[in-house]
Amino acid sequence: MVLLKRLPLLVFGPALFVFLGVAPLFFKHTPEFRQTYWRWIKRGLRVVLRLLSIEVRVSPQSLQRLMEDQNSVIAANHKSHLDVVALLSIMPDEKWVTFSPKVELYKIPFFARGFTAAGCIPIDRDNPRAALRTLIKAVSEKPARESLILFPEGTRWRGEGVGPFKAGVMLVAKAQKRSVRPICIHGSDKLLPPGSAWPKIGAITIEVLPSFTPDEASTDENLARLQRQVAEAHERLDAQT
Repeated sequence: MVLLKRLPLLVFGPALFVFLGVAPLFFKHTPEFRQTYWRWIKRGLRVVLRLLSIEVRVSPQSLQRLMEDQNSVIAANHKSHLDVVALLSIMPDEKWVTFSPKVELYKIPFFARGFTAAGCIPIDRDNPRAALRTLIKAVSEKPARESLILFPEGTRWRGEGVGPFKAGVMLVAKAQKRSVRPICIHGSDKLLPPGSAWPKIGAITIEVLPSFTPDEASTDENLARLQRQVAEAHERLDAQT
């Protein structure tokens, strides 16, 4: 039964991928195309998750926080390739977001067209200082309602709980006088752990935590505060499952 439900993905998945790569060729000059493009992405990912029988659980309070979020940098933990899909699927249309794919992906014209249409920020991960400068400059040009989503662990964390956070998210927020919006993603690694090619059926829980503005404390202290908030939320969700 599950296999039958997932069979449409063999058609819908590639069709969505091709559509998102080709659409900018025809629509990129239309008014407010970028916002329309993000809505297509979110709706397409919701269909993908539904066909995979993966539920994304998010409370009304978390959704309200996203709808009201302004002038922030979003920081989420990262344990699975499903994290991006799940996070984008719950974003309300009132909240605009963007990502920072590695610059190597822009060498593939199909990807480059889609990333550019979405307003993503290419970064060179082999040059952290240059990447940080790129992010700070790009965020300075974003409207208050649009937030850059960063995964402070830097890569998928394979251990228990939440991995060590890197300082980039805090440096970007402080440089542009933005708040930090912590988000905890729980359960994605159980459905699609590193090394797996096909996700299991199940649920992912996303909790949007209260934002905070980095204070005059050191970057390390503010970063520790961020990591503690996400880790405590992850532990709390662990205890509920």
